[in-house]
Amino acid sequence: MLTTTTRIAALAAMLALSTGPALADAERLEADLRARFAGTPGEFTLGEVSDSLLGGRTTAEDLSFVEPGGERVSVARYVVEGDYDAPDAVILEGLNVEAGGRTWDGSPPSGCGSPNPRGRCCGGRGAPWRRPSWPPS
Repeated sequence: MLTTTTRIAALAAMLALSTGPALADAERLEADLRARFAGTPGEFTLGEVSDSLLGGRTTAEDLSFVEPGGERVSVARYVVEGDYDAPDAVILEGLNVEAGGRTWDGSPPSGCGSPNPRGRCCGGRGAPWRRPSWPPS
């Protein structure tokens, strides 16, 4: 049996990999996202989905998935850059996870900036940076 944390991580990963096979790209993205969550217990909501005026960018806004137990994964913006079938990038902006009364926004631990290649934050002056665990402490 999967733990809540494992299921939430799997759902976030599914969002990150949800580009697929010809409708307009915005319609395809909406259909693909809805299909991805169709068989999953819980409620999936989606705000506006649009294509950029010049093409090359498809955006879905205000994505949220709430599991029956109340755990929530939300994404402010899900952006597919480039060709929808072979994107240059898939970007999740504003990822937020709520479970067990705790919230995690994907940030490193407080007081720590982005890690450098040696795995230390704050220019090597702080403690070693470690990928945040769930739930955050």
